[in-house]
Amino acid sequence: MPFLASFLWDLSNLNCLIERRWIKFIKFKNGKVMDYLKKLRAVLLTLAISIIPLNSFAEKKIYYTISGGAALGSYEAGFLFYLDSLLAVNKKAPKLTHLTGASAGAYTSLLSIFTKCSLKSTLNPTKSFYWDGWVPLSINKIFKKEETKPDQLFTLRAGLDILPKLKEIWNEGFKKNCEVVLGVAVTRFHPIGIKVNQNIEVPNMEEVAVVRIRGRGKGKAPILSNFKFKGAKERQILMPFSGDSEKDYDQLVDLIMASVAFPIAFPPVKLKHCLKKTRHKYFPCKGNKIKEKYFVDGGVFNNAPLILSYQIGKQLGATKKDAFVWINPNYYLYKERSKKTEKRHDSFFNYIHDLANNFVETSSTRDLSFITTWIPEIRDRLINSAVSLPPASAPLGHFFGFFDRGFREFDFYLGMVDAFILIQTHKNPGHIDYPGLENSDEWTPYFCIKEIITGNKKAKKICDKGRDQIPHNFFANLQLSLDQLYSLCHSFKEMPK
Repeated sequence: MPFLASFLWDLSNLNCLIERRWIKFIKFKNGKVMDYLKKLRAVLLTLAISIIPLNSFAEKKIYYTISGGAALGSYEAGFLFYLDSLLAVNKKAPKLTHLTGASAGAYTSLLSIFTKCSLKSTLNPTKSFYWDGWVPLSINKIFKKEETKPDQLFTLRAGLDILPKLKEIWNEGFKKNCEVVLGVAVTRFHPIGIKVNQNIEVPNMEEVAVVRIRGRGKGKAPILSNFKFKGAKERQILMPFSGDSEKDYDQLVDLIMASVAFPIAFPPVKLKHCLKKTRHKYFPCKGNKIKEKYFVDGGVFNNAPLILSYQIGKQLGATKKDAFVWINPNYYLYKERSKKTEKRHDSFFNYIHDLANNFVETSSTRDLSFITTWIPEIRDRLINSAVSLPPASAPLGHFFGFFDRGFREFDFYLGMVDAFILIQTHKNPGHIDYPGLENSDEWTPYFCIKEIITGNKKAKKICDKGRDQIPHNFFANLQLSLDQLYSLCHSFKEMPK
């Protein structure tokens, strides 16, 4: 039954069946065929919803897992801004108790914590931590010719203008009732041995750190501490937090930067830490127990740390009604996974290219494969985001977005729309207050994309309304995204019957 529901849901969301008629951006001559396909989609959607339990937003708790995606972090930022805004305007909304992240997702997790816990709040997307943390992040800020080295092309920390601002807000204090746990995946540059028994030792590069952040109210910086698992069964690196709020915050940022350090693009980060081995007791991370080693991108082996989220949730008393929300900018509604022909390569470079791609794709999502086999109870509680239109930042391995602010702005609003779609898909029947001001210039791009995707006949009018306030390149990116979608759909050899 779950397979049938999943199949019907995927088929009902084959946007290519109906996207060609979006508000006359793209024309399709055979109107009768398209009307039939729209009706078919409605039937399939109704059937899928009748099979899938609609309990996903009736929970008391939700947990975020945020994957890496380079410049597509702007998409994730928009997605989370909308989701957090919805939680903020609904008093009975589920509570966010912890987050896990890898690579750019670790950095976005930090922005999410500030959104949740800081004394400042806003429903204006352009005034949010998410916007300030991602939209201004251009290639000119992260590329400094004089700072390029054999192991780095870019310098990330210097390009993040928001970091000094975040430190000021940190020192101003978090809400007194705000407590959140953050899990971060990192990768050692040099592997270390793990003893299986007295005779066998295997190399390991993958590590996780889990920290607890407690707000203390206005005028008092939050308290940082290492999160401890009951029974001390889990292996984790411990941060040398001392109680000095400024130093502890800097060490938290070091941890985030280590997880973001994509090899070659960004330099390895030397991180002070202690190693708590599996089934060893916890200990104070100080003195000669502190080591300083190089770490790189946490997404190399674990770009979706869902098992870590499960472990933290289990410690915090997660129930079967709680939901794991996976923000994944790499899952597209409109793409079908092509079946590759099994054959030998006739080019060495093509062979290396395919081998590397296959390795990265499978190794970075190994948690999902493990969950399928060993933790089946998560499967029905896992809610994943889905990209509805081609993002502007996607080319060049998701680094294209750094070349133009307009790309990141468009993807931010696209993320907001996809968060709305996710909520529509998984919410319980009943009233929900939605964030968003239709008469606000800052929300107009969101409404423009949303009404196009949802097929509102007034979409063109809504989009035209904002042409005086919205930069022209927004509409250029929107048109390009629609054209790309049409091209993808047109390339299908057969349309579903």
